Amino acid sequence: MADFYSGTSNGARLHLVVNVASQNIAGNYSTISVQLYLERVSGTGRWSGYTDNSWSVNCAGQGANGGGSYDLRPTGSQLLINQSFNVGHASNGTLTFTTSGAFHDPRGNIGDLSVSGNVTAPTIPRAPSAPTLVSLTSVTPLGFAANFNPPSSQGGSAISSYTLQVGTNAAFTTGVQNFTGSSSPIAANSLTPSTMYYARVRATNSQGNSPWSNVISVNTSASGAPHLNVIRDCLGRGFWVVLSNPFSVGSVTSFTITRVVSGPNAPAVVNQTVTDPYWFDALVLAPGQKVTYRATALVSSVQTGSSNSVTFDYLAITLSAPWFPLMVGGLTPPGPYSSTQSLVWEGTANNSITDLLGRQPKGWRTFSQGADGLATGVVTQIDESLAPGMAGTGDFEVMAVFGSVQSAAGVRVGTAVSPTEDMTVVYPSINYFGRITAMTDVGTLLTAELEWYTSSGVLLSRVAGEQVQTTAWTPVSLTVSGAAPDEAAYAAVVVTDVDGTGWSAGSLRFAGSAMITATVQYPYFDGDTPDTTTSAYEWMGDQWASPSLRTDSSRGTALVDPDAPPIPAPPLPPAVDDNDIDDDVVWRRYVIKIPALDVRQWIAAVPTLSLFTSQTEERQVRLRYWPNPGDTPVDLWSDAGQTYESEQIISYIPPQATFVIDGVAERAYVNFPATINAPASRAAADHLLFGSGGGPATWPVLACGVSYILTLDVPVDATEDNLDVYLELTDRMMA
Repeated sequence: MADFYSGTSNGARLHLVVNVASQNIAGNYSTISVQLYLERVSGTGRWSGYTDNSWSVNCAGQGANGGGSYDLRPTGSQLLINQSFNVGHASNGTLTFTTSGAFHDPRGNIGDLSVSGNVTAPTIPRAPSAPTLVSLTSVTPLGFAANFNPPSSQGGSAISSYTLQVGTNAAFTTGVQNFTGSSSPIAANSLTPSTMYYARVRATNSQGNSPWSNVISVNTSASGAPHLNVIRDCLGRGFWVVLSNPFSVGSVTSFTITRVVSGPNAPAVVNQTVTDPYWFDALVLAPGQKVTYRATALVSSVQTGSSNSVTFDYLAITLSAPWFPLMVGGLTPPGPYSSTQSLVWEGTANNSITDLLGRQPKGWRTFSQGADGLATGVVTQIDESLAPGMAGTGDFEVMAVFGSVQSAAGVRVGTAVSPTEDMTVVYPSINYFGRITAMTDVGTLLTAELEWYTSSGVLLSRVAGEQVQTTAWTPVSLTVSGAAPDEAAYAAVVVTDVDGTGWSAGSLRFAGSAMITATVQYPYFDGDTPDTTTSAYEWMGDQWASPSLRTDSSRGTALVDPDAPPIPAPPLPPAVDDNDIDDDVVWRRYVIKIPALDVRQWIAAVPTLSLFTSQTEERQVRLRYWPNPGDTPVDLWSDAGQTYESEQIISYIPPQATFVIDGVAERAYVNFPATINAPASRAAADHLLFGSGGGPATWPVLACGVSYILTLDVPVDATEDNLDVYLELTDRMMA
């Protein structure tokens, strides 16, 4: 294993031979064999008959000695010591040690010699160190893949396998299963859907198992099946089968659609495998036959369960609706719905099929968007006078006409689900109230629902209101409320049936007066609602096709400014002398910081400011709102180089009063406290509030999630400590 040589003295040297004779794995030690030779390098003599010559060896702190005469003349070499030593290894199985030898000739015939060297023995094998579990990926309802890094030490023996252990608790005492592999990743399979699993990994070599790795947990995805929607071709040429992915994780490899026809002369069962999520089945039913469709999906090599089933009976296709005995393209439809419907030719005039088209109501969903495959039909717009009992609830209503029997509860009629510009914008965590008026041609159990959608129009969840039993042709107002969940960006309000019975071809469902408001349930209003002394109404965009805004106002006796004459009548605007608000005068400034946490990123915040006077009045109070995106503290903030977003000037505030600048109602008024001689009162003060340069007042809106600085300037000669300020922020409400 190793040979070491000393230097030469009088033609002789020492030769130290070190070998690992054996290793004891259980005892964690090696047996080291050591031989010390005296060798002649030159000359022919080198011998001594004296017995007081001595020699020794040392191996990892253990020694052996000898002595006597020596004679190198016969062979030129003499074995002085042959000794074995048991030397222990470190706990990790490694061993490096020092060995040495020495020779002493007191007469100097050869002299003194010494030799030494370091030796590394083969590592005694150990179990490996623990691997590192990195991630759990490719999650399906039945399993996942565990990705890991190998151990930092193999323990001196090659890794023969890895074991992935999963369990349903962190202690690995329940639901435990083991899966083996030779490298990363290792797949866990045959698990339970929708279950939290914990995973860990260990390595194995010839000496045993490593410790377990770190633990990572994961939820297997929900089991499911594709959703099936089947649409009958309007001319009876077959059926469109449309499917959806049953899982949010993993991709669909293929769908298998099963078609079963029953009745006289029924064809054989068909199992059609498709990779696209749709299939047109050119099936024409005969009288007395019916067809049923269902489907499964292959997802990440796992076959799902069966979808919902959809059944159609034989239907004789006619080219006219039952209430229109004659339909000719280009003419006005007969009957009560002529104002909202039209007749058109599909092709050449007088030589093609005539289609009856209803007006698609803007801001409302189509029948297929609300039916979810449970029935067929159409949603069309009608004038309010054509829906008995619905008059006065809006300019128009919508009417859902069923074209088939409803297979289950859940057909929804309500506001739009696309495009997003036709939907209602909402914000997470804010409480919203929905209201919708409904009427049906049959008595049934109805409820209103609020639906929450992501910014891309994907349905998140629904919340339902109280269930109401209705009677035929009697309108009912349905309400619902709920907090918008995380990720919610849009909302819709719908009316839906609860029990799903009593709906067949020709059934009617009316809806109207749909509205969504934030924080408060308001009585129905829209942009055409007449203004009152307390509220004003307006459309935010197109009439009947945009949100409506209600602005509440405060009215009262006008407060007189002692420093100015009454405001002139229109058309002249109110004005003050520019000298009253000259920026060159000396001001005393107060600074207030509005924290960024109080200003939302995606919703406007409207300030309402209350200014309380003490024993004396205040004049020419100037308010400015400054964006503070750097969130500079008040004591370090300066307006140098800054630009304010809004300025308001109050010409006069009486003593012992509260001047309120109501940013929500965009009104100003003064509250007087009760005294011995008079009760509490309020006076209008809009004419005392001005904008920059004495112009009309403007109303600040804070946004973008940044902090603001509010500066309050009063003339330098104003009474000190006479003015207190209270600021309140309100999220803007739209309906």
